[in-house]
Amino acid sequence: MNLKNPVVCDLLQYASNNNYCVELCWNYAVVDGFHGKRVFIVEDIPDPLIYAGEIDESCLISPDDFKRMFAKR
Repeated sequence: MNLKNPVVCDLLQYASNNNYCVELCWNYAVVDGFHGKRVFIVEDIPDPLIYAGEIDESCLISPDDFKRMFAKR
């Protein structure tokens, strides 16, 4: 994932350092266990898997949403 927001990159590193499972894909990142569920951080056009219904849209968040949610923890 080509994250343009360095703060989000830092948050992903922090999540990884604190035992969240972080997976980077070419156009999204996955944080497993965040707020008790698996969230997908999507920047631009979502992956075709999302359109195919394999990923629950309620788990999709933007980098800015992730930043706000993580700041509340």
